[in-house]
Amino acid sequence: MRVEVPPTGWRLLAMVFLPFAAGYYLSFLFRNVNSVVFPELTQEFGLSAGALGFLTSAYFLTFAAAQLPLGMLMDRYGPRRVNAAMLLVAALGAVVFALAAGLPALTVGRALIGLGVAVCLMSAMTAFVLWFPLERMATLVGWMLLVGAIGAVSATKPVELALRVMDWRTLFLMLAGCTVLASAAIMLVVPEKAGPASTATLRSQMRGVATILRDRGFWSIGSAAAFVPGVAISLLGLWAGPWMRDVAGLDRAQLASHLLFAACAFGIGGVAWGTLSDRLAQRGVPAVLTYVVGCAACSLAGGGKVRDALVEALGIDVGGVTPDGSVRFSAADCGGDNGGQPLVTLDGQRQPGMTPDKARDLAQKLRAKSAKAANA
Repeated sequence: MRVEVPPTGWRLLAMVFLPFAAGYYLSFLFRNVNSVVFPELTQEFGLSAGALGFLTSAYFLTFAAAQLPLGMLMDRYGPRRVNAAMLLVAALGAVVFALAAGLPALTVGRALIGLGVAVCLMSAMTAFVLWFPLERMATLVGWMLLVGAIGAVSATKPVELALRVMDWRTLFLMLAGCTVLASAAIMLVVPEKAGPASTATLRSQMRGVATILRDRGFWSIGSAAAFVPGVAISLLGLWAGPWMRDVAGLDRAQLASHLLFAACAFGIGGVAWGTLSDRLAQRGVPAVLTYVVGCAACSLAGGGKVRDALVEALGIDVGGVTPDGSVRFSAADCGGDNGGQPLVTLDGQRQPGMTPDKARDLAQKLRAKSAKAANA
């Protein structure tokens, strides 16, 4: 639809930001939902860890493969039409997934979902460029990341609670219906930005893509965007759930709560860093510098606290064993404060969820055990 008076202020947010945000919310929910529903899938279909990983990766494979073709379609038809159409593909994928009788149908459904939501963030950013001031882009992207984090949050504890009153098939059918509604909102509510019709041919578009791929700046930013968020997405989207169940010994309610906290942190960080980047840019600080400093700060903040506490409390380093052989400090998963936690065993019993405070408590247990043995 076309509007004579361009929307501004809150009306602009309601007509442009919110409809695209609804699609992005669903894309993150679909992305992370397997981390909570995997017990039902593995039990009903007898999926191995490899099969579960392959099933989840189908989303990302079609998601990645569709970026360039969908980008060219957006150049020609605009973000509103392309996103609305592709969300219908995602809805179809959710229906196929819900009705699946085996791994092949599950994979097709998951692949269609990934294909359908592949354009959600790209179309939103394109619409923001068309409608909002460029100096507000980082802030808008930060708020979109918050919306995505809310979708990730919805795929944790809320999904776990929903599965108490419905099965996973009904859940996916409901998500399909919500996706259709999001498609309708984008198509019917978002105004069409008036502008010259695209006259670019497919060949000229491909030349433009080749020019981008030869740009060193693209690869410097693209590589960081691929590897840094890629780790977080792989953990939150699937592997954090099985790890917390199989290694940390948490039940589904507990792991859903942990995933909820991680998703909340993801969203808060997106808004905080996006807003900070815009404000610093107004003072002459390049956005790339803010990004590099942020990544370095996050790496230094949590990387060694658990390890240092364990070394101090136990008197042994990673890979070591106490003199009496009662405690082994494993080198596996020793990467942070609350995420990649070290594996520690006490008298052959695994100590899950190791933190600096728990390390000190463990040291007290050892001292009490040594004192008891000395007095025996």
